[in-house]
Amino acid sequence: MNSSPLTRRTFLNSVGVLTGGTLLLDSTQAQAATAVNRAGLTSTAAENAWPEFQGGPKNIGANTESTPLKDPVEVKWKGATSGAITTAIAVQDGTLYVGSYDGNLYAFDTETGEEEWRHEVAGRATGGVSVHGTQVYVGDDQGKLYALTTDGAVKWTYQSPDDSISASITTTSEYITFIGSVDSGIHSHFHALNHDGEEIFTTNGTGFSDYDSWTFHSVPPTIDGDLAYIPTGSGIVELDIENQEINWTGAYANTAPSLVNRSLVAASYGDISSSNTSNGGSNWSTGIPDEEIYFAHGDSPAVVDRTVITAVGSRDNDKGYVYGHDLVTGDRQWETKIQTDLSSAPVTDGTYAYIGDHSGTIHALSVESGSKAWTVEAGNGVYSQLAIVNGVLYVGDRDGYVYAIHNAPPNDPPEPRFEIAPSEPQVGELVQFDASASTDDKTIETYEWHFDGNNVADATGSLVERQFSVSGEHTIKLVVEDDDGATKPLTKTVTVRERTSTSTSTSSRTTSDSTTTSTEISTTGPTGEQSASEAGLFSAGRGFLTSGDGLLINKLSAWMLSVIGFSVSLAGVVYTMLKE
Repeated sequence: MNSSPLTRRTFLNSVGVLTGGTLLLDSTQAQAATAVNRAGLTSTAAENAWPEFQGGPKNIGANTESTPLKDPVEVKWKGATSGAITTAIAVQDGTLYVGSYDGNLYAFDTETGEEEWRHEVAGRATGGVSVHGTQVYVGDDQGKLYALTTDGAVKWTYQSPDDSISASITTTSEYITFIGSVDSGIHSHFHALNHDGEEIFTTNGTGFSDYDSWTFHSVPPTIDGDLAYIPTGSGIVELDIENQEINWTGAYANTAPSLVNRSLVAASYGDISSSNTSNGGSNWSTGIPDEEIYFAHGDSPAVVDRTVITAVGSRDNDKGYVYGHDLVTGDRQWETKIQTDLSSAPVTDGTYAYIGDHSGTIHALSVESGSKAWTVEAGNGVYSQLAIVNGVLYVGDRDGYVYAIHNAPPNDPPEPRFEIAPSEPQVGELVQFDASASTDDKTIETYEWHFDGNNVADATGSLVERQFSVSGEHTIKLVVEDDDGATKPLTKTVTVRERTSTSTSTSSRTTSDSTTTSTEISTTGPTGEQSASEAGLFSAGRGFLTSGDGLLINKLSAWMLSVIGFSVSLAGVVYTMLKE
């Protein structure tokens, strides 16, 4: 969203710009500048929109209306394309627009990540993307610009004289502007069209400079009204679109400048600098410490409050740095090393700055100190431009996915449950403890069982077994932990009974479809004494002539049978002796 002229003037009056181009602030003015910034000057995107590269035509890269992404964060969804993503991401009215190397412009639902529609272009979708009103713009590597409705219908196309449109597209209420490349970027054209696709102004810079090597860098133009600010081989130029003329040429830069009031902040191969829009004169310039570090064309700064945030890569592609500088003085506030090269511009919500690296890692850094707040492993390489809208960071990756990263919802702890079988065990009996009914919103990682009350787990797993050697009440505690580290305990008491001494006799009768088992347990009679049928064979309850039970013959008692057997044995012995 563009800042209103009144807001810009208010901030300008707070800051003060001298005719010589040097910005001067006293402490009161600096506080006022910060207050106006925080009120929305550097929020180039509305809370629910990020229409193009760095959020708007001034390339500021900030959306202070968006909720900061604080640790923990998570990937909310990822939307699939079939090719690498290198374009800027545009978001408006609940839809995300992005181009892919597979030759399509995609529209995704920002809430679910579901694809709404796609449109095929002639080559690879490499330029853009920008959305303005009800139209979406994308360029391809054949030099063609496409205007589609937000529903995916083609409105018109424009064939430029260029080989490719690889830089992002910048739009205002009056203009569609972009840089097209010829001969792999050796030559280029600046284009300005209206929203009906009619060409207003196209130039390759001929006649604007005495330098033979003069050409526009392939970066998104920075637009303020009728004025375009574009880095060239000679320096940043202020190009009057309406009058079709160059007003001035300033300091050299190779990134798209960020326009904050009347200051242009940009970076070159070894410097970060600020110049004024009156004549391109320098406000300040500061070198970067490593000569092997240089800014790629896409590494435009992000500006919030009085902090200029720049991301820089390396010639050997093995590291990068993110810097924080004071917008007014150029003093370095902090620097943070990234272990992998960088190709995308940082974006910020005012609390954190976000950057993606060539390994596919997304970094969140504190705007105040540069300290790392969190990282997320996304794909395998971030070469696209990011968007931060309504508390969601959108990142396109070389793996063909768009990643939506948001604050992780609060993690509810797991809900432990367990059953004990048998519920009233006896001493020495095997008891089963089953916690498989426990639940969590994600995954339960561990089950810990405590039987001894010493806070040391005695067993792990959702199903365990145990025997108790002592009767009485025993306290059982289960502690479950989910994959986010949240835990919750559950305690139950089990009563263990003494083992009873019983004698059983079992008879079984089997039928064709079931088995029935009856068990007779020894008991005492009404007097507390055993009945004759229940007494032992030689017990006192059985008299000498008392009839036995069914195990004996002719109802002879065990005593009688014993006497008879003894007599027969004695007679046999006497007979044997007499015979001898």
